[in-house]
Amino acid sequence: AYQWVIDHADGLGIDPARVAVAGTSQGGKISAVVCQERRREGLAAPVAQILLYPGLDATWQGGSRDTMAEAWPLGELMLQFFALMGGITDDNADDRRASPGLEPNLAGQPPALIITAGFDPLRSQGDAYAAALKDADVTVVHRCEGELTHSFTVMGGVSKAAQEATERIARDAAALLANA
Repeated sequence: AYQWVIDHADGLGIDPARVAVAGTSQGGKISAVVCQERRREGLAAPVAQILLYPGLDATWQGGSRDTMAEAWPLGELMLQFFALMGGITDDNADDRRASPGLEPNLAGQPPALIITAGFDPLRSQGDAYAAALKDADVTVVHRCEGELTHSFTVMGGVSKAAQEATERIARDAAALLANA
């Protein structure tokens, strides 16, 4: 999909040199994979990656995955269901496309906005990836929205805190893209 956007940039009326990737949850994982694969293949990477409560490591155990196993709307049973639906098994969970958080060389990745949620079994993965990117000298804006749950960006109509957090994300994304 990313390459299609680049290939059709003229028809879309966009600058192919200013395209970012973004995603929530597993979409955040896909966005990270796109960035890593582009670098691995020697191709131009997106100008930025915006990862909202991303799932980045299918092998992850412990941390928030344990403490938030019963969290709503995403708990351990839902994590197992989504892994099954995504074809992730014990045999392939460490594949770089299933677990981009395991990538040992993150140098040269595009700037990142990574937002995690306090009541989310994926929080530890996002926090760890943000730290790993920073260790690789990648520009990272990272924040944990400590009072919110996974998928909070779709809850703004019923939660003032979720709405305010989503507005912060929009401002952070605009700032990141303005500097890209």
